[in-house]
Amino acid sequence: MATKLHSTSAAGSRHGVHQLTYPDAADRVAGANEGTGATPKDFDLAKQDDDDSLWLLTSAAGPTWEMLWSPFLEEVFLPILWGLDGAAPPDANETITDGSGSAEVRKFDDASTEDLVIPWQVPADIVAGSGITFSAVGIITEATPPASGEGVVFKLSGYSIGTGDALDGTFGTEVASSDADLFASGCTARYDIFRTTESTAVTVTGLAAGEIAMLHFERDVAEADDDYAQDVGIIGVVVKYSRKLSL
Repeated sequence: MATKLHSTSAAGSRHGVHQLTYPDAADRVAGANEGTGATPKDFDLAKQDDDDSLWLLTSAAGPTWEMLWSPFLEEVFLPILWGLDGAAPPDANETITDGSGSAEVRKFDDASTEDLVIPWQVPADIVAGSGITFSAVGIITEATPPASGEGVVFKLSGYSIGTGDALDGTFGTEVASSDADLFASGCTARYDIFRTTESTAVTVTGLAAGEIAMLHFERDVAEADDDYAQDVGIIGVVVKYSRKLSL
């Protein structure tokens, strides 16, 4: 039996309320939902404000809610070649080849903090209030691989600009993504690939759907966990965000 949504209002329900027509529990058995003429049962369906989750109001007392749906998590890969030189940019792009595989990278120094700014088209269906998270994808480019306990730290911040905004903006607070022990993660030889752990939420200043986010990305060699004393090649940055449901 198909569900049917229509606008309504109900006391004690959340914002953005809709009503869902659904078969009664007694009719939800194999083959019982079609052609029985059973009287459907109405529940209040709401869209949660903060992360766009959908909930059923199962009891007016309380009230009591049951989650039906939560936002999809989407990942997008931003090639490092999209990066624009920052205040102290890494080396120019370089092609790394290992047998049949190759990758375009920019090498980030182990002795000084180097940075880029990566423009990103903010998706139209983003749940902006949830922010984004990120991780860095790279390759061991140097002849000396990491020893046990050696790692790298990268940081991301950003601001969002749209029509009528100045190109300049204020980056939000930096958030780190790291791999504190590349050796333990399996990076024991030259040309091994790594991906840092997913960061906590990055607050991009003024993040809004459809705008351009200017993402400031850097290797922070001042962090204690960045103690792998070699350059590393970064292939790209993975951004994760929540997608909202449009009713």
